[in-house]
Amino acid sequence: MRPVRRLLPAIALAAGVALMLPASALAAGSRAPRSEPRYEPGPCDDVVPADPRVECGTLTVPLDRAHPGRGDATLPVAIIRSADPDPLPDPIVYFSGGPGGTGRTAARSFLAQDLGRRRDVIVFDQRGTGKATPNLDCPAQIDAVWEVLGAAGTPEDEADTFRDVLRDCRRTLVDQGVDLDMFDTSTTTDDVADLRRALDIDEWNLFGVSYGTTVGLEMLRRHPEGVRAAVLDSVYPTTAATDATQQLDVARRALGALFRGCAKDAACAAAYPTFEADLDALVDEWDAQPFETTVSDPATGQPRTLAITGVDVVAGLWNAMYDETLIPLLPSLVAPLRARTDFARTVVEQLASGGIDQLAGAAEADFAGVDCADRQRLNGAPQDRVAAANPRFAGLLSLATTGNACDVIRVASVPAAFNRPVHSRRPVLLYGDEYDPVTPPGNGRAAARTLPRSTFVSTHGLGHGVARANECTRGIFDAFLDDPATAPDVGCAAEMSGPAWVIG
Repeated sequence: MRPVRRLLPAIALAAGVALMLPASALAAGSRAPRSEPRYEPGPCDDVVPADPRVECGTLTVPLDRAHPGRGDATLPVAIIRSADPDPLPDPIVYFSGGPGGTGRTAARSFLAQDLGRRRDVIVFDQRGTGKATPNLDCPAQIDAVWEVLGAAGTPEDEADTFRDVLRDCRRTLVDQGVDLDMFDTSTTTDDVADLRRALDIDEWNLFGVSYGTTVGLEMLRRHPEGVRAAVLDSVYPTTAATDATQQLDVARRALGALFRGCAKDAACAAAYPTFEADLDALVDEWDAQPFETTVSDPATGQPRTLAITGVDVVAGLWNAMYDETLIPLLPSLVAPLRARTDFARTVVEQLASGGIDQLAGAAEADFAGVDCADRQRLNGAPQDRVAAANPRFAGLLSLATTGNACDVIRVASVPAAFNRPVHSRRPVLLYGDEYDPVTPPGNGRAAARTLPRSTFVSTHGLGHGVARANECTRGIFDAFLDDPATAPDVGCAAEMSGPAWVIG
């Protein structure tokens, strides 16, 4: 699931109905006809840092491996070379979240934090995303986001706005000759396997976060050759549904962890003894009278109107839990938001300004198509029905699920074998956090049951995407990659006390 970080009450609902994408009919575990991938070094663009350690190129693969003559997909690649004078031969390959997220945007932070240490780190834009071609972005999404944010419409109306964007985007892509059934997780893993061969790598290590863990798991099943070890952070297993019922359960669990965490902390409980009730009051007040303000569009500099409802607040609170830096602040924000102070306006404006680009930053048709191809057979009750029965969560469900997108994007399902648990004897390290709002720690524990050489790390207060969050989780990550055959010491994670709540 896409790691949308630092999203806010103001923009949460704007993320709207998850716009998603296609799937290919290649069977999980089967082998497609081989064709030679081509990797060509080339200049770096402004997506990756200008640094002598960063090298760039392009992987070219068939769009349809069963029919190689039907055209190619090109995937931009960046390689962060190790600064060590004696680098190790097994690099780390990174799988980004989403679906629809761009992998190469991680290059800057990986370089800064020296993720690979003695290893090179490979990042790439998966087919359909970033600057890959074909590209499955839906440019009209950005205007739809502002339209939804600017009017206090119902969640149903806002969902329809995003469905219309996806419908028009699909029509445009199909008119351009794009076969949306050539985009799914199994096909992405075929691309990854081709990348290893094209780069002449004997053995490498997998690192996936959020939806990237789906890619990592499918690599272990479909292309285990060449895999030395795998790190799966905030696990989204192939067995997980993405429908509204599942997401409602996950969201309630996460918000419950937030309320309980504050209540168990003496200082937080004393400062915010009625946190949950106060939040309920805030939601009712903003539903009755939406909060309105004006912000500057970061892309154009033009003024844009925001009108935020209580339903948006619930979605925003949940969405903020992706980010470990925001979780400790959440109880302290309720009172000033209820008072509609200048501080409340500042919070909404700053979060909106920083989040709009991120909301429209994924390739929406890829997001919808991949998830629908992979998981639509697992979906249960329609999203509209679940939202109608749980109106306070209606905006959150539009933001977090693909339930209203699959009948719009209309892609074929991958074979049912994809949705079975992944079995592998490769060494695997898995992370899950108590406060993760979208990939609960139970996901990682469940995946670990069929991975006999796995270690699960349970963390507290770090949200979503935790492997590099602090000294403890980084130390476990590094120790595991140094010696995957030995289970790393995870004692420091058990000692985590949870969020350092902000008081006042």
